[in-house]
Amino acid sequence: METRAKSQYSEDNDHTARLITQVAAKPAQVSDARAVIPAIEDTISQELAPNTPLASAADGGDENVQAAAEMGVELAYSNRRPRS
Repeated sequence: METRAKSQYSEDNDHTARLITQVAAKPAQVSDARAVIPAIEDTISQELAPNTPLASAADGGDENVQAAAEMGVELAYSNRRPRS
């Protein structure tokens, strides 16, 4: 998980990565489709919780949005599925 913020040094004031706040390494064959809630819990335990993390469509569903909200985090995600 990365923390992004507007840069005072960037001409276009883009949102660039400022701090990596959570890392969880898994073997390539292990899906990360259920990784967002444990990642949020981990950052909360370190007092680095995000306000509005951006999740993948796989992590987005109602269950994760509600679980994040119960932790005081607004989970943003795209509900678009990739084109085949």
